[in-house]
Amino acid sequence: MIGESTSKNPRISHMSISNGDICSDFGSSPVYTVQVPPTPDNNPGPLHIGLQDMDSSSSYKDEDLDQTELRNSKEEDALLYKISQPLTRVVKISPIIIALYRILIFVRIVALCLFLFWRARNPNEKAIWLWGLSVICEIWFAFSWLIDQIPRLYPVNHATDTEALKARFETQNRNNPTGKSDLPGIDVFVSTADAEKEPPLVTANTILSILSVDYPVEKLSCYLSDDGGSLLTFEAMAEAASFAKIWVPFCRKHKIEPRNPESYFGLKKDPYKGKVRHDFVRERRYVKRGYEEFKVRVNALSHSIRRRSDAFNSKEEIKALEKWKNWKVKVEEDQVKEPRPAIVAPKATWMSDGTHWPGTWTVPCQNHSRGDHASIIQVLLDPPEDEPVDEIGGEGRALDFEGVDIRLPMFVYVSREKRPGYEHNKKAGAMNALVRASAIMSNGPFILNLDCDHYVYNSIAFRDGICFMMDQDGDRVCYVQFPQRFEGIDPSDRYANKNTVFFDINLRALDGIQGPMYVGTGCLFRRTALYGFDPPLAPVETEPSGSCCFPQQKKRKPATLEYASGIGKGCRVPR
Repeated sequence: MIGESTSKNPRISHMSISNGDICSDFGSSPVYTVQVPPTPDNNPGPLHIGLQDMDSSSSYKDEDLDQTELRNSKEEDALLYKISQPLTRVVKISPIIIALYRILIFVRIVALCLFLFWRARNPNEKAIWLWGLSVICEIWFAFSWLIDQIPRLYPVNHATDTEALKARFETQNRNNPTGKSDLPGIDVFVSTADAEKEPPLVTANTILSILSVDYPVEKLSCYLSDDGGSLLTFEAMAEAASFAKIWVPFCRKHKIEPRNPESYFGLKKDPYKGKVRHDFVRERRYVKRGYEEFKVRVNALSHSIRRRSDAFNSKEEIKALEKWKNWKVKVEEDQVKEPRPAIVAPKATWMSDGTHWPGTWTVPCQNHSRGDHASIIQVLLDPPEDEPVDEIGGEGRALDFEGVDIRLPMFVYVSREKRPGYEHNKKAGAMNALVRASAIMSNGPFILNLDCDHYVYNSIAFRDGICFMMDQDGDRVCYVQFPQRFEGIDPSDRYANKNTVFFDINLRALDGIQGPMYVGTGCLFRRTALYGFDPPLAPVETEPSGSCCFPQQKKRKPATLEYASGIGKGCRVPR
């Protein structure tokens, strides 16, 4: 290390050693001073270490000491071995299956060549143009089929080792003496555009599955992009953030899978299988009742928003009518020419705090339509603390979360600004807006994007993706594409939608060459790969001080989200 002291042994003063006994020169006080040589990073004062009086009659067995040292040595060796293991490995498919498939491809190629040779040797003289077009089409289909088969000759499977990931980044060792998680941060982007075509309840379930994944809470952030700017989606997400306070700790305590409430409570298998806690039945019943009430509230939001807006609009119309009457009386009595006030108030959409919704209104108008509205950013769940927070005194409550981390990841609602005459690029533009917003608020080195109707089925899926990114050659990985699984489809694929063929065969085949393609959702990106370069560090502002060599650094204020004119209390827009 540059600037490190050449003398690393501490200097011990006032100490003498004779016949194995420690003799103090400072009388009966069992204290001596250890002076540690200063380093450029640390200049500590002397350390005062107390010595305990030794009982000459006490003794210990060498065998006990040897067994303890042997046990510690074995545990350390096991930990070092686990840390040295690769995080990912390639699992090859059976050579017999690959050989049979290649033989089948070879036989089909021979058959195609013979068929095309026969077609070329036997032209149809009566319809030579149709014959020529058909031969060209057959050659093209044969060529495209051959191109499609080439990647399938080398399919591979990848396996991850999450235990090695935990041992390397979350276990107390020499490099991590505190045992705190060193896993990188992940920013999850969820996109939605239409509250009518994409029900808010489905989006809320997706958000709940993300907030409850098995990943360090302080390293996880979730951003929802509402391209429609709908108040219905906003209030549904607020309800989801409230319900997450009981759903997420419940999943952590009882290791619930899957962590989508709708899918979990709809499972046909026995939900009590493998659960050993005596309070699981009672707490599951309570959470299920809470989820049913949550669904009722979300489904009733549309009616409550319309009723609330009608009530506020009626009051505004009454106020406008009173202003018009006062203006009329004033003009008749005083004969004063003043501009005539508007009688009809706009049909606005109102928030629960009595302010106008800055996004899209139920009755669209200027500055409040799907393609013309202001930007909105609202933090629905604040960033968590660095240390776990346990609930104290859980006995006697409906849910006992004592000893369970009740922190929640940060959750942010974002609706980007839209104006007429500007191309918004649909989902790509929404992702760009989330990349910029997240860079200011959390700046996670990895980004996972999901559609609003795609939820996380496996709670350790994020760890599986990070295994590829943090492996030995992980810095060369741009993104990790997760496969998709659909509920309620025919397992025999009678309608030939080819979902299984695409994800389980084609993408695995491409993985054997260079990697699968990006399918638009369920993909873990490296942020620097999207930027094209490493993001610059924030400059440190300095202010002059008494010393010209060591100026005092001024702490920069964190980025804040201020209220803007015309925006209600619950909604914030960036300055």
